[in-house]
Amino acid sequence: MELLDRCARPLRTSLVRSSMRRWLPWGLLGLMLGGSLLKALALLPDSYMSSKRNLLNMYFVKLAWAWTFWLLLPFIAITNYCLSRNVLEMLRRISTLLVGTMVWKDPRSQECNSY
Repeated sequence: MELLDRCARPLRTSLVRSSMRRWLPWGLLGLMLGGSLLKALALLPDSYMSSKRNLLNMYFVKLAWAWTFWLLLPFIAITNYCLSRNVLEMLRRISTLLVGTMVWKDPRSQECNSY
């Protein structure tokens, strides 16, 4: 842990300086726009990791939706019930979330793709 602290000390001191804090958002914006421009001009070759069908990408998207779903489901149920005091309205709202999740397209199921 001491080694990590020693290595991070120069970065920490440079980020504390006000001049660095002022230019950091602009640098990150430039990095984002530059990366997008490189990808749009197709200067970088396509690889397995840049594919939407990447196994890691699909796993993490499903995992992210799973925990979001399990946090969103009680939130929708509680807020809709508290606002409307109508169980049928609450069940209708929850059913839209469930139906949307069930019909969520899997990118592997498409025969023809455009990329």
